[in-house]
This record gives sequence, structure tokens and C-alpha cells, in this order.
Amino acid sequence: MVAKKEDHNFLSTKNKILLFILISSITIVILNPFNPTALVIKVGDEYIEWSQTHWMTDIEFAHGSSIKIGATERIRMWIFDDNHYIGILNKTNTYATFVSSNSLFDPVIIHPGEEEYFEVTDDNRYDIYVKFNNFDYVNNKINITIRATNQQVINETLQEQQTSAPPPQPKRNTIPKKTPIDWANVLIIILLSIISIILIGVVVFHVWRHFKPKTE
Repeated sequence: MVAKKEDHNFLSTKNKILLFILISSITIVILNPFNPTALVIKVGDEYIEWSQTHWMTDIEFAHGSSIKIGATERIRMWIFDDNHYIGILNKTNTYATFVSSNSLFDPVIIHPGEEEYFEVTDDNRYDIYVKFNNFDYVNNKINITIRATNQQVINETLQEQQTSAPPPQPKRNTIPKKTPIDWANVLIIILLSIISIILIGVVVFHVWRHFKPKTE
């Protein structure tokens, strides 16, 4: 009597499909274009993939630090127990386009020598100070100074109306507008996370059932 040969081919067609769905779901969660901390973000109608992330220590951010950064690179800092980012979408020979984790849909253009403040914690106080120092043409980067700040957000229009002095020249750069939370995308992330957990459980169950010792 010939013994029945066991099938040790774990990656059957069914398991391959489950594994593909699992990997796809995890990838969507990690690279969600509406998540400012993701590796790929959506700015307007354009998708940007961050090529590098520079991490600032708490001491560097508190006291200020000069950093050389290129296009599609970003800087991560820790503010109020949460990650926040300042990144460069693109640059030319005369300016660079910056974006913060709270202004994905409202990039800010900064020229050499100019300063900009970013409010990323929705408390009506600026959190990040950025100064565009100069271009580093040799390394194709720009040199910026970035540090923490806690200045009150100023309504420039109201301030101009309350003073009798001649109005200053219009500021070329606009203060980043706060992006409202898109609860639909938050719900999508939660659902995808739940689906990923379920699929992980299904794969683990199939592995366990495949290698479970057979009882006589």
C-alpha cells in the first residue's frame, strides 16, 4: 500500500491571494496620501514621495539648528508628544516651496533671506520658525535654520486696520491655512487597519491548520 504523500506547498493559490491582499492593505495604510506622516503625500493634485527624512533632536529643535536639505526631503521634529514635519516640495534657483504637516494643501514659497512661521498644533500659536539662509549649489540643496517658537499668531489684516502708520508692503508668502481633518480618510485608515488585522489572523490560522499535527 502506497502512503499518501503530504502536500507541503504552503503557498497555494488561495494563500497567495490572501498574502497579496494583506501586503496591499498594509501598504495602503503606510503610504496613505492623505496622511502627512506617510512616505507619500498628496499636495493638491500632485503626489509627492519623500526621498529622505532628517530627524531633529529635541535639543536641536529647541535651540535651533542649520540644516542642508534638498527637494522632496523633510525634517521631523517632536512637538507636544507628536511627530510633525517641514518638507521641501521643490526648489528653483530663486526660491523653495515648503510644506508643513498641517499645510499640505497650502504650500509656502520662501526666498533666500526670508523667514516663515508654521502653526501645526491648532492652538493659534506658531510652533516652527524657518529661515531660508542660502543655496548650496555644490550639493544642490538649500541651507535653512529651523527652531521651535511659541509666538502668538497675528492677524495681519486686523493689525493694519488698528494702526495709523503706513501699511507695510504686502507679504509675498501667506500664513499656512489650517487643513480641516478629513474624517472620511480617517475612517478609511481605521477600516484598512481592521481589515489588515483580520487578514493577518486568517493567514496565521491557515499556517497553524497546515502544520497542525494530524490525529490518527
